[in-house]
Amino acid sequence: MKSFIKSTIIILVVIFLIYFYFKEYRPKAESYDKLKTEEQVIIKELNSLRKENDSLKNVKSDNMTKYTYETMQKELNTDSIRIWKTEEGVKLEVKENKIFKKKKSDTTEEGDKILNKLLSSIANSNREINIEILIDNLNGKSAVLKVQRGLFLMEQLVNKYNIKRDSIKINVLLVQKGLSGINIELK
Repeated sequence: MKSFIKSTIIILVVIFLIYFYFKEYRPKAESYDKLKTEEQVIIKELNSLRKENDSLKNVKSDNMTKYTYETMQKELNTDSIRIWKTEEGVKLEVKENKIFKKKKSDTTEEGDKILNKLLSSIANSNREINIEILIDNLNGKSAVLKVQRGLFLMEQLVNKYNIKRDSIKINVLLVQKGLSGINIELK
């Protein structure tokens, strides 16, 4: 009798497992496999769209950088401003001694004209603006002067050319002696 009960229990467990497999497990496993396949298709599509978007963005950025660079080079044909392309965009080096009065944050007459051209070009570029103030000595009057000049440039962009303050970043960087100055980067 014990063997009959054991056999019956084993048969019932096997029947329950078969029922569970066909009614519960197998449909869910098939549904899972189908969802997994759909997910892979969606991921492939997203990756191809992302690559396409990135390539379009790079072309647009390269053209914009080229246009900005060439336009500024023509407009700012002067020895007071050095212009070059970077990976991010266009960078301008302001030669302070030709634009600002000696040991002051005020511009000279010639410097005012050059600065107006420069800031007008920057405002028309519709790019992110990053003013880099490069100082080689934290304790000197020259460091304070450079910061004042950088703030003067920012004030002019905000007040005279209606650039939003939030779109202008100012970074003060400590550099090796002799490399101090003011750079403006357009991204």
